Amino acid sequence: MNPTGARARASTRWRRRTLPLPPLAEQKHVVTKATHLMSLLDDLEAKLRKQEETATRLAESLAAAVAA
Repeated sequence: MNPTGARARASTRWRRRTLPLPPLAEQKHVVTKATHLMSLLDDLEAKLRKQEETATRLAESLAAAVAA
């Protein structure tokens, strides 16, 4: 038996399988929750960038003050 034939049979078997899905209301809840969490992550990333910029400016100011 060649590997291509085995792959084709495995692919056919997989296509015939049914995958259980949660009820539509639960799927929508999961999407809503994931969207909310992604929004929180976006907010946290923006705050982190702002803090990093502030830290950089502070370090530059301190370096300038020490050099003066």
